[in-house]
Amino acid sequence: MSTEPMARGPFLLVAAASSAAAGLVHAAAAGSHADLPTMVRLFALVAVLQAGWAALVVIHPSRWSLVAGAALHAVSVAAWLMSRTVGWPVVESMTEPGTVGVQDSAAVLLALLAAGSASVAAAGIASPRWFRVAPVPPLAALLVLGLAVPAIAADHAHDHDHAGEAHDHGDEEAHDHPDDGAHDHGDGHDAAGEDVAGTAYDHDDPVVSLDDPRLSADQRAAAQALVDDVRAEMERFSDPARVEAEGYVSIGDGVTGYEHFSHPVLREDPITLEPSRPESIVFRVNPDGTKDLVSAMFIMPPGSTMDDVPDIAGTLTTWHDHQDLCWLGDRVVGTVDADGNCPFGEFREGQPMMHVWLEPHPCGPFAGLEGHGGDCTQHQH
Repeated sequence: MSTEPMARGPFLLVAAASSAAAGLVHAAAAGSHADLPTMVRLFALVAVLQAGWAALVVIHPSRWSLVAGAALHAVSVAAWLMSRTVGWPVVESMTEPGTVGVQDSAAVLLALLAAGSASVAAAGIASPRWFRVAPVPPLAALLVLGLAVPAIAADHAHDHDHAGEAHDHGDEEAHDHPDDGAHDHGDGHDAAGEDVAGTAYDHDDPVVSLDDPRLSADQRAAAQALVDDVRAEMERFSDPARVEAEGYVSIGDGVTGYEHFSHPVLREDPITLEPSRPESIVFRVNPDGTKDLVSAMFIMPPGSTMDDVPDIAGTLTTWHDHQDLCWLGDRVVGTVDADGNCPFGEFREGQPMMHVWLEPHPCGPFAGLEGHGGDCTQHQH
């Protein structure tokens, strides 16, 4: 540094601490976007640049390194403002404006502090005398680093190309809404609340098992055959790469804990309930980023309504649909507002759909994604 290095030192130290803290927040954000490779690379790059500059300016505190740091953080702030106002057309997962969350707010505030402190230090402006007292600068740096802790612990908004609001929306298969009772089929029991064998049961309990006595023999056989056939056909889809090779496209909803791969062609054809040709395939996203195949989703052809769904096994094989989703290409970007309009994308009529689970599910092998709710009595968003 050229003049008054000790006078400018406190600003330099705060700038380095702010940059390091912002880098830690971006590293945490990279980990929370495991299902979005582009976002992971972007956040990881920013984290490396910010942490690297913090080390550089401490080791080699020159005027040019300070100017470079101020520019780096100014660019990161500008990029954040753009992502929250008009989006980034060049990044697929950020084509729509995002919402402001705890992590990104902390990162941008730390970047502003780093840019400001670096600019003051580069300009040769001396810090106040009280700020040069021995314990003050390091304590200030520790305080700045401490600001990153709650941001790292906070959940990221996960709003990139998933939804334009603070909560996340997957594709139409990703959320189960209350059944409206519009499609209850016969389930093998009489109106008095007894099965055909005369065993008493609670009429209000949902049918969630193939062993339920309210199912007729034909319903039980049809449901079991569908489950067996789907499980046999889905063995080849255990790898997401194979799924994509078959023409399925991820709708990018992995942040919900489940990632849906939808086949644009199969969703448009008239064939339904073909075990080898499910319209959607669902993976559970694990904390370490790995994915396990858990379900196939069958979707009725365009224009179908709940009145058109086939009766397989009464209320055990429950269909549902969604009539409030906004689409942008093959992705869902939000839900309609109170007036029924889409803030982003376009509204499309939902098609009836049904899960077939490949692993045991507490609410049955045909339950919605969230299992008909905690008590298995209804679909729940």
